[in-house]
Amino acid sequence: MSVAAATNALISVADVKYVWGREQADTTDDDRIQTLINLISGRIAEWCDRIFITGTYTAELYDGTGTEALVLRQRPVSTVTAIIVDGVAATVAEIAAFNTAGAAYKIDYPAGIIYKILDWSKGKRNISVTYAAGYASADIPPGLKEVCAEWVILLLEGRMKDADTQGRDVAAVDQMPARFSSALSRYRRPQLA
Repeated sequence: MSVAAATNALISVADVKYVWGREQADTTDDDRIQTLINLISGRIAEWCDRIFITGTYTAELYDGTGTEALVLRQRPVSTVTAIIVDGVAATVAEIAAFNTAGAAYKIDYPAGIIYKILDWSKGKRNISVTYAAGYASADIPPGLKEVCAEWVILLLEGRMKDADTQGRDVAAVDQMPARFSSALSRYRRPQLA
């Protein structure tokens, strides 16, 4: 196979072949399958407004809202290593004490939300957070894998029809069928006003 898996690929060629009912030993369509996996994985990440594969996010800037919740761009969060608010860094002890009784910060790791007991000060790009978030390849939720595999198979078979396209065949990666957007809505990054 000459097409490499993208770093954001949600599934493998073997996964698609298994769902599609194709023999693993038949490598005839592997490059085409991998290309579609890469494209569809990117479309899903774009639509959900987040990155699913584990990564480190250094000094991401956020606007302080004056409320207790700060929703990070990526989730699930595995570690937070630095928080700077209005130029003042949280101490190592404060970061180490996350989620303990009386701590200044509480973290909802799966949701990617940091709660500050005394609220985040209002301001534009006045909060900086360094953290690691995302899923290891083996831990990608089955719902994401299923949508990716089904969308790839639809494109492989050239049978994309959906109410959104008024029954026309669609051979483009950018036309997400409504049933997929519905299934992906639970993975979409929340948009706070």
